Amino acid sequence: MARESEKEMVDRAIDGDRQAFEEIVRAFAPKLMRFLSLTIKDHGLLEDVVQETLMRVHQGIGGLREAAGFRAWLWNIGRHVASDSLRRERAGRADLLVHTGLVDYDFGPADGLPSDLWLVYLDIMKRVDDEVRSLPDPAGRLIHMRYLEGLSYEEMGEELNLSYNQVKSRLARARIRLKAKLSDLPLEWKHLLDALSG
Repeated sequence: MARESEKEMVDRAIDGDRQAFEEIVRAFAPKLMRFLSLTIKDHGLLEDVVQETLMRVHQGIGGLREAAGFRAWLWNIGRHVASDSLRRERAGRADLLVHTGLVDYDFGPADGLPSDLWLVYLDIMKRVDDEVRSLPDPAGRLIHMRYLEGLSYEEMGEELNLSYNQVKSRLARARIRLKAKLSDLPLEWKHLLDALSG
């Protein structure tokens, strides 16, 4: 989707155009699902969180000042809804089963690790998010687009007006910078950095 058409669509939704909001749902629900699936592995809970996020977006979009800030606003709402849902879910379970690997968390039986580990994970993911946000543009934006929005190099290039090779080389430099910023992560969380490839 071209940046201009996205801006126009969001502007129309801000002005109360119901059809524009339906277009937003069709365009962003799959991206939101990919973004939130990094931390929510239970598919039913994931669908509930996406639905709740989109409901909150619908309720608040009229107060959004600029269409250009829509994506960041959407991801922020999704992150908060997911965090609240996971905390409620965690409170109802004694343990959390954690699979090592690429942020592969799943709510499991009582033979898992203590649920306090989930709070550590949330703290680390907040740190990762803060470090991504601290990267200068377009480095932080490239990391976000690739690993949170799941965009292809071509889609990223289209949105940022960069060639495929420019996206590839700038993303490689951004990954190196982010890994350096996160080099002090505790050993048991180093596997998160393995996600920063490809």
